[in-house]
Amino acid sequence: MEKRNEPMSVEQKEILIEFISSHPEIKQKFSSTFSRQDSIALWKDLTNILNGTPGAKKDWKEWRKSWHDIQSRTKTKKAQINAHSSKTGGGPATVDLSEADETVIRSLLEVVEPQA
Repeated sequence: MEKRNEPMSVEQKEILIEFISSHPEIKQKFSSTFSRQDSIALWKDLTNILNGTPGAKKDWKEWRKSWHDIQSRTKTKKAQINAHSSKTGGGPATVDLSEADETVIRSLLEVVEPQA
């Protein structure tokens, strides 16, 4: 049985979200101006930062998976809120988005314009 990694710290999660928000190209499809190698280089830079912070120690692929997991959980929360708000009867939402969740949602909505 594979040993489970130490969970990422709150600080690591904040760094991960902030880095992705400030490097939106990392989420885009590859192009003539942003290649797979460019993406891997950014993930490796981020990995060095995250692994230098107290908490989990992962390789760049595991950190990328962590980002995808955060996105997935946040999208699920947002969908639950949207579904609740469309029901009749009102009342407060059963799930709230944290500030970090709001940042993830904003980063998902950002689109990078390809450079000519």
